Amino acid sequence: MVKNILFGLFIIATVSFVSCNHSNLNVRQEEEIETGKEVIDGQQNSFKSEVLLENEIVKIVSTGIDENSSEGSEIKVEIENKIDKTIVVQAMYTSVNNLMSQPMFMCELLPKEKSTDSIVFFKDSIEELKNIEGFFSVFDKDGWETIGNYPFAALVDENSAGYNISDNGLVLIDNEAIKCIYTGQGEDNVFGPYIMLEIENKIDDNVVAQIREISVNGSMMDPLFISEISAGKTSRNKVKFYEEDVNGFKDVEGKIHVFSGDTGDTIGDYPFSIIE
Repeated sequence: MVKNILFGLFIIATVSFVSCNHSNLNVRQEEEIETGKEVIDGQQNSFKSEVLLENEIVKIVSTGIDENSSEGSEIKVEIENKIDKTIVVQAMYTSVNNLMSQPMFMCELLPKEKSTDSIVFFKDSIEELKNIEGFFSVFDKDGWETIGNYPFAALVDENSAGYNISDNGLVLIDNEAIKCIYTGQGEDNVFGPYIMLEIENKIDDNVVAQIREISVNGSMMDPLFISEISAGKTSRNKVKFYEEDVNGFKDVEGKIHVFSGDTGDTIGDYPFSIIE
């Protein structure tokens, strides 16, 4: 049930579905995977391909990187469906250098099909494409039953500094489960006013954080905010308000509801307040 809810929210957040290129790899592409080389804009670049996931269900291999695409930074992948079912593969609970960063990646494959696609990280969500960790969730297209959630890692660089929760800001919550920091407010040209929160997941479980029962300057609001946070990672997200009558955030009160991303069990409801 929880996976279905998160899946639906992902669809809303990303707005558009990213389709795979449902064509078999040609001989040249297969040779590039074997030799660890890619071709971008007519130039051949050295790249060490990585097997990100391989089991009896699916095989996913990274075949190249494009950090200058129009959307952001891309990891090119080859995906093979090994079973006699149509499947959908989605990236979830993904972090880059310890900071949560939900990429745009969802791929449908017919039975026994091999296709190519890209895992796209948006420009404003990352500073350095290193130490990527997450899960590939595989669904049965008929009925959307979860086949499995499989961890993966890519572009591991032990010399790259990981992200730590900000030491500049107002500490709203700090307990055994999470630490939440308020780091400021602003105005989005598309979504309107927002406040910025950083949340550190302190427990050994993937969690989901939601805003509930929030009031701004004495008026109840219903902002857009949901944050998936892997065990030991930190998220940095805007709490977006659509109400036109928000005039600054001088007195904010609410709760952060945290539940397990795997079981749906409630971990806690933690009140917070921001007074400026």
